[in-house]
Order: sequence, then C-alpha cells, then structure tokens
Amino acid sequence: MDPKRQLETFSNAVKLINSVWPTVSFEKRHTKRDGPITREVLHDHVVSLESMFEREILPHGRPSEDTEFEFATILQEAAWWLYERGNFLRSRVTAEKGLDLCERYHGGKRWLRLSALVYDVLGCIANGTNRPMESMNFNSMQLKIRKELSSQSGKEDFELGYAHNQMGCSWMMAKDFKKGAQLFREALDIWHRVPGYTKGLALMEYANLGMSLWLQDQIDEAAEVLEEGQRESEDGLGKMSTGSFRAFADQALSIYGVNEEAHVPEIARTTFLKANISYKVALSEDGVTEIDLEEGAQLLEKAYLMYRQVVPQTQILMGELKESDFDELATFWSR
Repeated sequence: MDPKRQLETFSNAVKLINSVWPTVSFEKRHTKRDGPITREVLHDHVVSLESMFEREILPHGRPSEDTEFEFATILQEAAWWLYERGNFLRSRVTAEKGLDLCERYHGGKRWLRLSALVYDVLGCIANGTNRPMESMNFNSMQLKIRKELSSQSGKEDFELGYAHNQMGCSWMMAKDFKKGAQLFREALDIWHRVPGYTKGLALMEYANLGMSLWLQDQIDEAAEVLEEGQRESEDGLGKMSTGSFRAFADQALSIYGVNEEAHVPEIARTTFLKANISYKVALSEDGVTEIDLEEGAQLLEKAYLMYRQVVPQTQILMGELKESDFDELATFWSR
C-alpha cells in the first residue's frame, strides 16, 4: 500500500475507534463504563493502530494534527482502561506514547486538557505501584495544568477539584498528612462550588480527608467528615447505596476474571462481599426479596468453595465465614 493510502486508512481507523470508545463525563471517571462494543475488544484495535503508526506511518511523514489528537485521545483512554485492569506496565507504556504526542503540540488548550488526563493515568499508576516521587511529579503536573486552564477560563470545574485530590494523595504517600488534608479540603470545596455538583460525586474526597485526619490522631474531626460523606452518599445515591456497591463488586470481578487462576483469593473475597450485599438488600426495610436471597446463597457457596481452594485445611463452616477471613487472603492493594 502506498504511503498516502496508508495514512488515509490510519486516519479513518482512528476516527472509527474514537467514535465508539465508551466514555463518561469527567466527574464519573472512576465509574464503570458500558458501550455497544467493549473496551476489551476495542483495545486490540488500538494495539494494531500503535504498531501501524510506528512502523508504517511515521517513516513516511506525520498525520494531521487532528488525527494525531484523536490518536492520542485513544491512547489515553486505552491506558486508563489498562490501569483499571491492573495492567500497570502496559498502561504506562501506552500513556507515555500519548504524552509524547501531547508534548509535540504543547500549548494548545485541547492538548493541555489531554495532557492532564495522561498525567492522571501516570499518577494513578505511581500510586498503585507505591512510587512516591513519581506520584508527586505526575500529579503536580496535572494540578499545574488544571490551574492554568481554570485561570484561562475564569471558572472552577470538577477537573480542578479532582487534581487537588490527586495531589493530596501524593502528599499522603510522602507522609505529609497535614498537607494531604489541606488539599483534600480544597478539593471538596471546589467540587461543591462547581455548578452541576450533585451529592455523592465527591465520596473519594470525603474518604481521603477522613483518613488523613485519622492519621493525624484527629479522630473526632475524622468521624465528622466521614459521617458527612455518608450523609451525602445516602442523599445522593440512596440509603446503603446498594446499586453502587454492586457495580463496584461486579467491576472488581470482571477485572480479576481476566486471569481467574492468578486471582482466586481476590475473586473469593469479592464474591463474598457481593453475597453480603445481596443479603442486605433482601432483608432491607422494603421487605424480603426472594431473588436477592437466592443470589446471596449462590454467591456465598461459590465464595466458600474458593476459600477452601486457597485454605484447604480450614475447619470453618460456610455459615461461620466472616469478611476478615477473606481479608487475610488478599494483599492490601487488592482490597
């Protein structure tokens, strides 16, 4: 295929993948995404585009800026998906390719926004792999860009609040809990000032602030913050927020399910937690729900069988299992 035809094919493929990739509004960045085509299927095409770009396109020239922007956008989305799946190494490689494109066009507003998203992926990976210096570097870059964009627009947005939260996480990793708490407070203040904020969106910030205060032995203040966050959760998402609990449990199971043999402890624990959710829903104030009771029983049995697979010598009966039993199976970062 001649270079001109290859470039046209690449550009059209990038547009197509970009048009069907499942997206959500920024404030729901950490939530599960659904679409007509799964990200797992689309990612295979992204890998092919990466190879085509490096081996077939670049040796003969560069695509248009618009095509490279769409391609960098796809790389950022793919890197985020890989991060969510726990594939930190491949996520970082993909994110760095996207960052290279962003730096080529540094200065444009759309490129700045995309750079902030890429730095967020890299910061999350640094947090997840316990790299404090990298976390500080990437999250400070994200916050710097968000402040610059906010200054240009004269408005605060969810992205700015989120960037303060992520910077707070970096200071927590550096053991500066006071600085972390300060940034978490700023994040919460910004979230609440943004038009369109609804209760329940900033639960991560409430949890982080509560933890930072607790680590400073400010127990009463930490309790107040966490109780306020719980009230927001119930007001915005409903009491017990069972839909959210189920969504997170399902998301965890889908991630661990990629390699079931390697993640038996994590799958067992998450299955047990989902069983508890079903039982709580079934026995809620709205009355017993037979469907949820049946689902809970099936999940509990599955969790118990997996528990015995990991701890074959156990003398614990199925009805005696507690959450702490499963906590001991999984490492800290998997909980």
